Amino acid sequence: QDGDGVLTLQEVVEGATILGLSEAEALEFFKKLDVDKSGTVDIDYRDVHKHTLSNDVQYFPPKARVY
Repeated sequence: QDGDGVLTLQEVVEGATILGLSEAEALEFFKKLDVDKSGTVDIDYRDVHKHTLSNDVQYFPPKARVY
């Protein structure tokens, strides 16, 4: 919500209730997201995969975005 890359329980509950979930459902969802049990969910940058999940398709490198 505040753009810091970290979700707190309150932020998840607020967002989930906007989507129609109950507070209990939001808490259960948060527990699944908080894999390191730190009380927050870190939204980290993830590198682009440089391989495919199977050998059935060829890998194509990403192209720069043009806006």
